[in-house]
Amino acid sequence: MFYQSKFGSKSMSQFAWIAPAIVAVALVIVYFFGEKDTFPDTQFAVIEASGFGQVIQLGKIEEATSDSYVPPASKIREATLQNLSEFRAEYKVVSPGITLLATGDSSVNIQLINTLGGMLSHYHLKEDRPPDNLSSSEYALTLYVREKDVTMTHKLLMALSPMIRGNVAIIFHNELAAGQIILAISEDAAYSNDGVVYF
Repeated sequence: MFYQSKFGSKSMSQFAWIAPAIVAVALVIVYFFGEKDTFPDTQFAVIEASGFGQVIQLGKIEEATSDSYVPPASKIREATLQNLSEFRAEYKVVSPGITLLATGDSSVNIQLINTLGGMLSHYHLKEDRPPDNLSSSEYALTLYVREKDVTMTHKLLMALSPMIRGNVAIIFHNELAAGQIILAISEDAAYSNDGVVYF
C-alpha cells in the first residue's frame, strides 16, 4: 500500500524524486547481482482436464543429459526439502500419506523411488499402502488421488518441482482415503547433470 503526504513546503517537494531513484537502483542491483536460482519453478499448467483426471505441465521442459540415475545436487535437494516442509505444515490436519510405486524392475526407477522416499519420510509423508486396481496410464509419472484432493496434489507437485519436471498425469481414484496419494513411475526418466528428473 502506498501513501501520499503533503508537506506544504516547496523545499521538501524538490527531493521527491530521490525515493523512486533509490528503488530503481536497488532493482538494478538485484537483477544483475542477486541470487539466480529460485525454487520452486513457478511454471505449472493444467494442459488437459476431464472428469477422470488432469495432465499437468510441471516446470520448464529442457534437454536432459543422462538416462542413468543422477542424485539431486545439494541446492535442488535442499529446495525440495524446504518445499515439502511447507507442504506438510499446510496440510498438517489432513496428514497426507504418499505411496511410491515403480512398475517393472528398472534399477533407475528404484533409485529415484528410494531418493523420493527418503525425502518424504523426513517429514512423515511417506506411506506404504498401495491400493488394488489402479487404472493404467500412458504417462511415465502418474499420481492417483481422490478428486477432492486435487488441489493438495497440485501443491505436492509444486513442492517437488525443483527436482521433477515434465508432463505428469493425475488420475482420480475416489476409493482412496482422504489425503492418500499414489505416485507411480512406469517408465525411466532422464536426468540433468545436477539431478533434475525429466519425465
